[in-house]
Amino acid sequence: MYSDTTRSGVIAVNISVDAVNAFLHDAVHTNKQHIIIYNERNEKVFASLSNSHERVHSGLDLIPDDGNDDLSVQSINGAEYFDIVRLSRHSGWSYRFLTPTDSASQLLESLWRGMVALILFAIGIGLLLTYSISRGFYRMMHRVTEIIRLAQQGEPLPPAPRTIKNEYEFLIDGVIRGFIEKEYAESELAARNYRLKYLELRILQSQINPHFLFNTLEMIHWKVIGLVGYPNEVNDILKKLGRIVSYSLSPASELVSIRDEVVYTETYLDIVHLRYPGVFRVSWSCDEHVFEYTCCRMILQPLVENTIHHSRRSEKDVVSVRIVVREALDEVILSVSDDGCGIPQQTLAEINAVLSSGNEPDQGIGLVNTDRRIRLIYGPAYGLEVWSAEGVGTTVELRIPKA
Repeated sequence: MYSDTTRSGVIAVNISVDAVNAFLHDAVHTNKQHIIIYNERNEKVFASLSNSHERVHSGLDLIPDDGNDDLSVQSINGAEYFDIVRLSRHSGWSYRFLTPTDSASQLLESLWRGMVALILFAIGIGLLLTYSISRGFYRMMHRVTEIIRLAQQGEPLPPAPRTIKNEYEFLIDGVIRGFIEKEYAESELAARNYRLKYLELRILQSQINPHFLFNTLEMIHWKVIGLVGYPNEVNDILKKLGRIVSYSLSPASELVSIRDEVVYTETYLDIVHLRYPGVFRVSWSCDEHVFEYTCCRMILQPLVENTIHHSRRSEKDVVSVRIVVREALDEVILSVSDDGCGIPQQTLAEINAVLSSGNEPDQGIGLVNTDRRIRLIYGPAYGLEVWSAEGVGTTVELRIPKA
């Protein structure tokens, strides 16, 4: 014991040699490794060697007394050992560690195997990540090519994914979809305008040169007055027919007031009554406050004309026709109903199939062309609907938005 720097006493400790030897024996990793402790006189004090290993100690060289640590390889009883000696500077005791060289080789081999396994594991993880990323990019590119293919074929684009997994998918899907939808919308608009112009041309072609016809009617009108000396019923018919021709000269897509469309249809019916006196009993029901809304030209008269041509089964039939112009929420509804012969169910199904198909009509400028014009101008939510029953009558209804 020390007090400051002066030795003042001694503490004696009783240590079991067997306990220390057992502790050292448990401290080594294998039964081939050994730990030996020597005192300052180079005498063995403790050792992890059991009695069966005493021959190892008997074959050891003495620890050199030069006071330095030492590392050497010793051959003991035919086996080679790494001999590591560490000298304590305080007590003068020495500590000797013996490890078989083959155990060190096994340790290095184990480390090498562990390192190789770790490298293979890292390579496997890398391959899995590469596969996952490549699969994601493949899906993304497949989606882009599919969108482009559908756009080229004029088909509807697929719905956007509900969840976006990463920013690249968001950017690519958003940019490509936005570009394609813009191009798709422009091409759809161009196609709608083309079909509209085509229908207008069909209407004009069916009118047998309306300018020439209008001028000829004017000439006949004045010729009749010149022959009889005063206006008469023939002049009245010619004036009405001239107004009809003049109204039809403007483009069919041009917007007019609903009042103008009603007046034009009434003029047409005046001529019908002169041609078929007493055959058609026409009644009107119009909400006058919708007259100032606009509609495209010549959409009501074709519905009435369809009734005039198809509602009678024989020339003796008298048909009641009711024309309704009304509003419903944000729409204007024009309908023409009759109590005529009705339409056979098969024919009605064919008409509705043509109306819903979106294909261009092969001939005629009646109900089908009117429906196409409405859908092209106002969109697919609007158009014609037809209800009919044989022996009861037919109703044709047309819906357009308020404008």
